[in-house]
Amino acid sequence: MVDFEKRSLKVLLFIIVKGEESTVVTREPKRKSMAVRNKMAQVYGYVVCVVAIITFLISVSGLIMSLIDKGDPMLSRYQGNQKLVSFEHYKAEALKNVTKDAAYIPQDNSLQEMYEAEKAEYLARAEHSIQKNIIVNIVVIVIALSLFFVHWVYLVRGGRVQTE
Repeated sequence: MVDFEKRSLKVLLFIIVKGEESTVVTREPKRKSMAVRNKMAQVYGYVVCVVAIITFLISVSGLIMSLIDKGDPMLSRYQGNQKLVSFEHYKAEALKNVTKDAAYIPQDNSLQEMYEAEKAEYLARAEHSIQKNIIVNIVVIVIALSLFFVHWVYLVRGGRVQTE
């Protein structure tokens, strides 16, 4: 029995010593892996901040253009119909399509009604598009600013999360 106890004690000591050696050996790589993680977290934080700034600038530009377009939707960047610039231009475009042998040539008052209806539809579509772009740009600006400030505060604190 004594021989068995000696062997058990040797095996136990071997396991303890090997365990301590393995923890001693693995502590240094853990420090290196923590440093790599910290560097990766910093790189991630800076990349998010740069992307947020670029997104912010693009959205502010879009917001400014939409606000300018809101002032005069007929001249906005959503111009799809050049013939709606004036009634005379609309009339000339409409009469181009009418041949000399046509049985029906629209009168000025019916052309005026058609012009006003088309113009109202165009203005409603342009106003909707402008309003949609204003709202989308404001939401994107708020999200970009939120992402920037959250990540910037994280970077300034050195990657430490403040717990209270």
